[in-house]
Amino acid sequence: MQIATNRINTLLRWCEYTYVVVVLSALTIGPVYSLWNAAMISLPIQPIDSPMLATFIGIQIPAVFLLGRRWSFGGETRKSIFWLIGLVGFLMLTTIWTDMSRFVAGDALRMGLATITGLYVVASFNRREQIWLIWTAMQICLYASRFSILRNWDGAKAGDGDWQGIFSNPNLLGPVAAVGLVLSILICSDFPRNHEGEWKKPLLLLLVDVTLFDMVLLYHSQSWTSVCAALIFLIVTAIGFGLSPISKVLTRSRTQVQQIAISITTAVLLIMMIVCYRFFGILPSNAKNFLAERNLAWAHSLRGIQEHPFSGWGFNAAWNTLKFRKLDYWWTVEHLGHSHSAYLEILLSGGVFAGLLFLIFLLKALWSISNEWSENIIQSFGISLGFYCLFSALFEPFIVTGYFLWPLLIIGILPPSKQSALTEFN
Repeated sequence: MQIATNRINTLLRWCEYTYVVVVLSALTIGPVYSLWNAAMISLPIQPIDSPMLATFIGIQIPAVFLLGRRWSFGGETRKSIFWLIGLVGFLMLTTIWTDMSRFVAGDALRMGLATITGLYVVASFNRREQIWLIWTAMQICLYASRFSILRNWDGAKAGDGDWQGIFSNPNLLGPVAAVGLVLSILICSDFPRNHEGEWKKPLLLLLVDVTLFDMVLLYHSQSWTSVCAALIFLIVTAIGFGLSPISKVLTRSRTQVQQIAISITTAVLLIMMIVCYRFFGILPSNAKNFLAERNLAWAHSLRGIQEHPFSGWGFNAAWNTLKFRKLDYWWTVEHLGHSHSAYLEILLSGGVFAGLLFLIFLLKALWSISNEWSENIIQSFGISLGFYCLFSALFEPFIVTGYFLWPLLIIGILPPSKQSALTEFN
């Protein structure tokens, strides 16, 4: 009887692994977009926004149910989640006072469900499981994209020849390729220490091949934000190897050194944000040329924030509002549809109050997982993934949305629940 129960639990666990891979793949937008775009071409379907929204809602409903059964957060993690819920709840509430409620309510719902999905993964799986699940989801999207490019599907390449695969934009393929690449490198580095037997070398060669494949797709996407974010991931991982020796040299505990390192890295990110958004003119000429379009979006967003500094324009509403569009120098952003910055989007959506909620959540969460930053690359995965997402958010509106990097940020900066190490399905 016990053997049968164990087999059922193992089967259910593998079914759950499959479900998580499907959800994370869907949240990259590419598979869902390709599905409904093909349906729109083949069948008399009107704009695909509503079917896509229904798909995102339907696929994440099981995560809501499973998180409800496994809610077991405590201590500092519970405090961090309190601020996270406050941020998400407030941003969803802002849809009430905006004139664009009927247009942005779906986006707010997607953001709320993506938050739940991130918390569900935190509550259900340990770090090693999280790495393999995210990696598998990314590889499925990347191989589907490569197949679409090889078969020359309509829209598989952008107008300038950059690869975009099953995604509608090279900048959407880039983050998927970058996350797949850094996790492939992580798995290759950890694999020899945790696997033995005759299949060790062939499997390692296969993983190296996958790593090179990811690198090729990332290069051909020409998404340099994702390339730089991948480098940030690897740099943060490498820093973990130096924290223990530094603690001995400084005669401080490793915990103190880890907390200092987190504080310094966060401060560097903040300085980069201030330089980009407020002192753009001091950047080197090459950087200014590369970021010229983004600078126009940043400047216009800052003017919009000054119009509604406390209440904001409502979640994702500013760029759809005529008054915002017609602010000073409006002609410079006629062809743009977002701020090219998640941080400015948060301030546009919910004003200073939303910004403070996000900052408090971020600082408390990073502080609570600072002890994971070490030479153990699996344990350091959360810190590295967190800073990958936060760096990407400097240049694209990738977090606090329904996009996959938002649940990935939550997964990264919240420590796995103790229950997540259990294999029993409950």
